[in-house]
Amino acid sequence: MASSSKKKLIEVALPLDAINKAAAKENNVHTGLPSNLHTWWSRKPLGIARAMIFCSLVDDPCDLSSSQDIEAKRSYLLSLAARLADMDNSDDEILLSEAKREIVASVGEMSRFWDPFCGGGALPLEALRLGLSPIAADLNPVAVFITRVLIDLAPKYAFRRPINPSDGTHFLEGGAKFEGLKKDVEHYANAIHKKLVERLQEFYPSADIPKKLGGGKGDVAAWIWARVVQCPNPSCRAQAPLVNKFVLSTHKGNEAHAVPLYNSDTKSFSFTVQQSGSAPAGTVTRTGAKCLACNDPIAFEHVRSEGVAGRLGYELMALAVEGRLKRLYLSPTEAHRRSAFACVPTWVPETELPESALGFRVQRYGIVKHKDLFTNRQLTSLATLSDAIVEMGEEIRRDAKDDIAYGNLIQSFLALSLSRVAQTNNALVRLFVRTSGTSKGTPAFDRPIVSMAWEFSEGNILGSSVGSWKAAVKNPLTALASVPSTNIPAQAILRDATTPWHNNERFVVSTDPPYFDAIGYADLSDFFYIWLRRAIGSTFPDIFGTMLAPKAGDLTRDLGRRDVTKTRASQQFLERLHKAFSAVRNSIRDDIPVTVYYAFKQAEVELSSDTDYEADAPPSTGWETLLEGLFTSGFQISGTWPLRTESANRLRAIGSNALASSIVLVCRPRPIGAPVRTRRQFLNELKEELPNALRYLQECNIAPVDLAQAAIGPGMAVYTKYSQVLDADGRTLSIRDALALINLALDETLASQEGDFDSDSRWALAWFEQSGFTEGEYGVAEILSKAKNTSVSGLVHAGFLVSKAGKVRLLRPNELAESWDPSTDTRLSSWEVVHHLIRVLDAGGESAAASLVAKLGAHAEVARELAYRLYTMCERKKRATEALAYNGLVQSWPEIVRLVREARSIPMDQAELPL
Repeated sequence: MASSSKKKLIEVALPLDAINKAAAKENNVHTGLPSNLHTWWSRKPLGIARAMIFCSLVDDPCDLSSSQDIEAKRSYLLSLAARLADMDNSDDEILLSEAKREIVASVGEMSRFWDPFCGGGALPLEALRLGLSPIAADLNPVAVFITRVLIDLAPKYAFRRPINPSDGTHFLEGGAKFEGLKKDVEHYANAIHKKLVERLQEFYPSADIPKKLGGGKGDVAAWIWARVVQCPNPSCRAQAPLVNKFVLSTHKGNEAHAVPLYNSDTKSFSFTVQQSGSAPAGTVTRTGAKCLACNDPIAFEHVRSEGVAGRLGYELMALAVEGRLKRLYLSPTEAHRRSAFACVPTWVPETELPESALGFRVQRYGIVKHKDLFTNRQLTSLATLSDAIVEMGEEIRRDAKDDIAYGNLIQSFLALSLSRVAQTNNALVRLFVRTSGTSKGTPAFDRPIVSMAWEFSEGNILGSSVGSWKAAVKNPLTALASVPSTNIPAQAILRDATTPWHNNERFVVSTDPPYFDAIGYADLSDFFYIWLRRAIGSTFPDIFGTMLAPKAGDLTRDLGRRDVTKTRASQQFLERLHKAFSAVRNSIRDDIPVTVYYAFKQAEVELSSDTDYEADAPPSTGWETLLEGLFTSGFQISGTWPLRTESANRLRAIGSNALASSIVLVCRPRPIGAPVRTRRQFLNELKEELPNALRYLQECNIAPVDLAQAAIGPGMAVYTKYSQVLDADGRTLSIRDALALINLALDETLASQEGDFDSDSRWALAWFEQSGFTEGEYGVAEILSKAKNTSVSGLVHAGFLVSKAGKVRLLRPNELAESWDPSTDTRLSSWEVVHHLIRVLDAGGESAAASLVAKLGAHAEVARELAYRLYTMCERKKRATEALAYNGLVQSWPEIVRLVREARSIPMDQAELPL
């Protein structure tokens, strides 16, 4: 076994740019990944997981005889890691064999791998692909089920012949990977569809298409419903529709919207669908609703109280019907309304939603049980479907004969498809109206938020569109493209991360723990658990043995609950995290570092009114709790890497400064007898280490929004190598105090970079920090200009400042002269360059910005440094709009540079930054 003091590649170098580019590519792929198998929140890209595990196992070649040999070997290993990160190489057996040889050469043997928070299974799946034998553990049964399919059940059956009577007799050997399994799942899914048609057809009638739209019959793809509430006006009392928008389709040539029609006799609304004219405005806004009958406002408090009393209903607003050439939107009929309300479910999930929990916002509207998340027709269909899967399981096992595990695998895919139906066919599915293409239902629970949908789309389980059984079966099967073919033993087990192992086995560990109060996994997953347990619980009693997902030991259980104070919830989280990391500390191989993924902004979480806490103490940040857990468990940080793990297209990231990076912490056990240092010694060492680390992060083009989080790593690497850091009074410096000092040192380091800027830019920075783009006094500006060795008149001449009537103001990017040419500017400043780049990027995109960068030469790179400084300043001053612009410029930089190189015909592998 290698010496515990030998550094691993991950502690020295990473092909960060290549890994991040590969992650960006994978995040933009929507099929063939574990996310298609089943919803799970905050999965890591497979390529990142694969590359990081490899780099944590192979030795850095720093002990080779010559620097030339060191560089050659390191370059080779980094090239291997970069190729492993690319999702297109997932099944490259030559590459994987090469990687496995390097791993064995470094660690001596293929070890057992343990992920105590396996979640969606990305890390254990990639450990398996690299030849390690994984144990994936989680307290959440849904996570364990997903991961068991990925690493335990499926891999050994990649080339198994189908067992179904239609394909088994004439299936050709040597087919594509998982072709036999796909044939079997499709066969038994078709048999289930026949059962559904037999049992449910009366509840899913077709629609009569008007002659002007083609005539004939059409299958209904979706029923679009609007919630209704009785108007609180005593003289009205109408059943008022609660609708965000009445628009059904904006597709050119197929526009449609619903129009509400009031019947004063019944005090109710019906709806008609029109293909021309303008849609009426919705009735629900952020502040409340209004009654269309009397125009009186309807407060949310009234809607909620009616919901709690069970008087919040829904009415059919439109039909989405499959026409001969396109989707049609038709007016509802009484027959279709009756067919939905005629359903009486034979079984409903009576389990209760949490009274309050992270992400849950529907309980105040009377949605307090899982059954309340569905219409009666949806409950009837899902119960019928789960019963059919149980029945089909018996037939599958008969056909599988002695291969029980394979039969279980087929039934698991049917159950995973049931989960997909539940996710796409419930009363929280919003109608997504696209500017082009067909409108469709947006699956609920794709985000870790459970919020009210005022109008919702109910799919046709017997059809072929969103919400149907046929559509649901296709999705999980595509995930098989990401599963390796191997017979290496793998386990996915239901296990509390805080439980210590009672044997002497030592593991390689990489894990992605819960992000403090970001996601309430246990409560969210109950939505899927209730249906999975009904359909496949008897097949996997070790996973589905409880009524709902276990909550008692869940790290995030108390966060978000109104009956638990923020202080107590944070303490519980920290105590459980500490126990989990202690269990890890006692069960790891000493020669291999632990890698921990974390993506949490330092700033405190803004709590909505649905998740407010008792304000009895300042809340701890996610970073503080994670670092406290690691430090108190005996770990020190030996490396940190910012990775672009989160999709920029995810709903939460659009138009926000949401983090797109995970910081991967590389941890080693802290030596017994580690020294003690004073606060002053810690701060001095911090100021010595941080500038180089910061420069490296900027060279890696980390987004400004992620810079403060990434800088925590090198700062905590200094703090955690000591057993204690003591303040002037001899008290232990807390993690929170250490983070404050790291932030202070970061700010000082960024401020020191101002020396690289010209005097005009230094004046603009100081003025911007004080006044932003608003007006200020001329006299103050003139005094500041003397301190910065410039003048107000010169700044006006430079073209980015206006001076009038005793006031001065910086010009916004969109106010700058479009005719500006840096090659003829006799007073070129970094300030100008940054804001002209933002102007051009906003107006013409990255290609236009690249044209400007090509003219700027070396000035452009200095301007990028200024963008970092400006972002930090804007975030501190809470200037969100400006912060987004500076962050966007840095994030676009790699593509801008690529376009510059392309224009100059410089091969990417032969050129440094040309700026």
